[in-house]
Amino acid sequence: SSGINAEYGGSIGQQFLEEITTKVEKLQEAPLATRGRALPRPDDEPRKKRGGRRVRKMKEKTAVTELRRRANRVSFAQVEEDILQDEIGFSLGSLGKEGSG
Repeated sequence: SSGINAEYGGSIGQQFLEEITTKVEKLQEAPLATRGRALPRPDDEPRKKRGGRRVRKMKEKTAVTELRRRANRVSFAQVEEDILQDEIGFSLGSLGKEGSG
């Protein structure tokens, strides 16, 4: 058979094989451990959310109502009816008491 490789006795193919195997071995080596940079310090305050109708509606759904606010208020000078706490559950707090507004 005639050709360039036949003239050199197959040495060109051998050179290609050696180059390829050395390159593949180098690619398979583990990369050097690079020390990662520290993350920047986060800002203390959260970013402002943009408004809009959808955001206002969501806030409106989860907002604390005035009724709930009064029910959460507890006066420490008064004793509740449930002294023994037989039924631990929802308390009306200062809601419905005299002088609570």
